[in-house]
Amino acid sequence: FRKHELEDPLSSGLKLNVGGQVYVTRRCTVVSVRDSLLWRMFSQQQPSELPRDSKGRFFLDRDGFLFRYILDYLRDLQLVLPEHFPERSRLQREAEYFQLPDLARRLAQARVTRVYSLKSYSNYAMKN
Repeated sequence: FRKHELEDPLSSGLKLNVGGQVYVTRRCTVVSVRDSLLWRMFSQQQPSELPRDSKGRFFLDRDGFLFRYILDYLRDLQLVLPEHFPERSRLQREAEYFQLPDLARRLAQARVTRVYSLKSYSNYAMKN
């Protein structure tokens, strides 16, 4: 460790409390998308300016369950969801909140494709 890394709590590992769910990740992960909300929080603000919980973890009052998918996306900029994922529209809302436009767009496109394919199937079933 360099001396400044020991003094800076944002330099390596971060402990986040997101809606009661605790996540431990690296700073480089949460700042991987420039101009996102997390990028601004953890690269433009002082650690003392950010809200914390009673245990000193950075606190975000958002959906803790869905944040795991936000964090996964930030790691490699890929959208990977379980099959038959029922929370797609809620995750899209979280992506918009965290100002991740590419993720929000991918979620919106996937939802449109899914709705279209269901309508196509319904139309096909009605004709046959």
